[in-house]
Amino acid sequence: MRVRAIDGNNDFLFGKGESDYLVNSNAVGQNIKTELQSFLGDCFFDAQLGIDWFNLLGSKNQLALQVAVTTVILGVDGVTSLASPVVINLDPVTRNIFIQYSVNTIYTGNAGLVSGATNIFLLTEGGDNLTDESGNALEGG
Repeated sequence: MRVRAIDGNNDFLFGKGESDYLVNSNAVGQNIKTELQSFLGDCFFDAQLGIDWFNLLGSKNQLALQVAVTTVILGVDGVTSLASPVVINLDPVTRNIFIQYSVNTIYTGNAGLVSGATNIFLLTEGGDNLTDESGNALEGG
């Protein structure tokens, strides 16, 4: 597997030839992070892609959030299984969700183990609480 690398701002890297690409388990790791940052219905060519962050963070059902995140991770090309359970921490003050995961990939040996942590910052215009598009307050956690 080979994908174009992205920087900390999720912009594609250009200008450095082969070093602008990730391969094998590094590519899988980037794809996991990218899919976790996707909102449901935000992709014009695949409306089912992404996580329904607004509704899942607004509910008290932590299990539904855990299932959605785990399902997305397991659905990424190259991921074969979870090496450890997914850990999710919500911080309602900073409006961050921190997701920690470790997966086995199609690549063998230690190179096939991908561990990562994704910190997703959810920007809103509505004060201290997360809000949906209609301005309704959401409570995470």
